Amino acid sequence: MQKKELIKKLEQLKIPVDSIITVISVKFEEKLRSFEDMTNKLNEKQLMEVYLSYKYAGKVTINLCYVSGLKDVPLSTAIQKIENIYKKMINSGDVKKLVLLETEIIKRCGFLHFRNDTPTVTILNEEKNILEEYIMPDFITIVIAEKSPVVQIRTTHPNSLNQSFKILGYFATDKQSMDLNFSFHSFRSNLMAIFKKITSISMEKSPQPRRVSRIRFSDEEDIRKTKEYKEQKEEGAIETFIYAHYHGEDVIRLQINFQSNKLIFSRFTSEELIKEILTKIMEVAEGAKLFNGKRVLQDFLSNS
Repeated sequence: MQKKELIKKLEQLKIPVDSIITVISVKFEEKLRSFEDMTNKLNEKQLMEVYLSYKYAGKVTINLCYVSGLKDVPLSTAIQKIENIYKKMINSGDVKKLVLLETEIIKRCGFLHFRNDTPTVTILNEEKNILEEYIMPDFITIVIAEKSPVVQIRTTHPNSLNQSFKILGYFATDKQSMDLNFSFHSFRSNLMAIFKKITSISMEKSPQPRRVSRIRFSDEEDIRKTKEYKEQKEEGAIETFIYAHYHGEDVIRLQINFQSNKLIFSRFTSEELIKEILTKIMEVAEGAKLFNGKRVLQDFLSNS
């Protein structure tokens, strides 16, 4: 790909360069101050690396699920099978208005990128004084790793998530999959320990009726050190949602919903940093024996 074409593709990603320029500067050992600076000083190979780092990443919502049938399947075979299943489901009408735009392998991960034309929005046409419905396409990226049963579904729309589960359901051994169950106590507590700072948290108290409380502080404070948080824990409250800072190669700010196995990256984040935090999460999951049970996929779908 020519440098001119690469620059155009980078522009189309609408990357907020101000928020990532430090990371890129450190990575390539260049003092970069702007998008123009980056495109002038970096060569084609380096720009391609930047492009692939953010093509499917950025400010993404990642829904994690466990598909046992992917555990020992080579990456290229898994992608081909998912493509074949998608075509079969489109022809049968099991999934609708779902368009497969692209599939590719980047750094030992498979990316299947879809457009979902189902979501709509209703807007008032003031001239005609009527409500009109418009399609608001949602984009889905299913990410699979070599011989790994843990699958990422990157989308924010419930319909897109459900359609993705349907496709992956054909890949589950004996139609079984497993909710990663982020609310599992040992997993939740061990996961929270990897974060240097937690600045916002939602907690739930049992027994019913359910009581949900939210504790929020500035970025300078860690909620776990506060009197209010300690009192909530003593009263038996459990964490359902956190806004956390992870300090690795760079500071990663993300939200974790323990009830829906969902990660929300609040700032533009590269594939490398997403992989870093997911690797940590999988290490905690293995330690908490999160993969020791199974759950029927249809149950998973009905609760999504």
